[in-house]
Amino acid sequence: MKDNYKKWIKNLLMVIILIVSIYFLVEKLVSNWNEVQAYDWEISYFYFLISLVGLIIYYLVAHAFQWRPILSTLGVKLTFYKSLKYWTIGQLGRYLPGKVWFVLGRLYFCSKEGIRKSIVLLSIFLELFFLAITSIFIFLVSLLFAKQVQLNTNYIYALIVIIFLAFIFIHPKVFSKIINFILKKIKKPLLKIEITKFQILKFSLLISFLWFFQGFLFFIFSKSIYSQLGWSFLPLFIGAYALAWFLGLISFVTPGGIGVREVILTYFLGNYLPSYIIVVIVILFRLILTAIEFGLGAILSMHHKFGKKNC
Repeated sequence: MKDNYKKWIKNLLMVIILIVSIYFLVEKLVSNWNEVQAYDWEISYFYFLISLVGLIIYYLVAHAFQWRPILSTLGVKLTFYKSLKYWTIGQLGRYLPGKVWFVLGRLYFCSKEGIRKSIVLLSIFLELFFLAITSIFIFLVSLLFAKQVQLNTNYIYALIVIIFLAFIFIHPKVFSKIINFILKKIKKPLLKIEITKFQILKFSLLISFLWFFQGFLFFIFSKSIYSQLGWSFLPLFIGAYALAWFLGLISFVTPGGIGVREVILTYFLGNYLPSYIIVVIVILFRLILTAIEFGLGAILSMHHKFGKKNC
């Protein structure tokens, strides 16, 4: 009875957040409808193709930077193709309510390889932890290079403190305690984490590169629609994209962070660019990302079912 009540509350929150998000985005378009109609919606196919090809490349290699090295550190060796397949198909589970299906997907495939459940869970948890930490760090650092953002001295001091704390957190003992503290809070079994400072730093740098790459592609896509977008906005777009992804991740309620990321990007970037332009950009970008994710996932699923399974 209690579980049903929690599920009902969670579903209600999901519906409310989606409705509020849609209303926010639609209101931005409707209130600026005259500008929307007057704007010359001419797409730069050069920038569009760069962003499209870049996003496909990202989804083909992201697992090699995010998940596969972590598995390798934990003593699990998967081929490039298998790790791509398990990661990509599993990622589709993010679009289902509950945010656990992508975990179950990887657990299912890895169980076929004889990989222990505890190792898979630890690898996914570490992956998410590094994604979250680096996304916040990328956002804070990006503001230092964004000419459009006016920073005061207090922000600079705060950033220095955050960087100092980050170096403390990468110490293996501190890192292990933080991870197990979180696991304890979410009522998961504690894990023995054997990872070096160099490995923590390596993962952080690899995933930070992915944030830069994704943010750059988001900027290029935006430039394909809004030609007036200057290159000085690049740091702002990279940071905003990383922050929006992180907040979409911790929203837990909406599948794939749908609505949450779009609203955050519109709210933040709308302070520097026309909000109706940003709304169109974030909606189209989400549709393209989703199409690539499901397209690649469908291809790999079909190959897994009918192709050679010993690739």
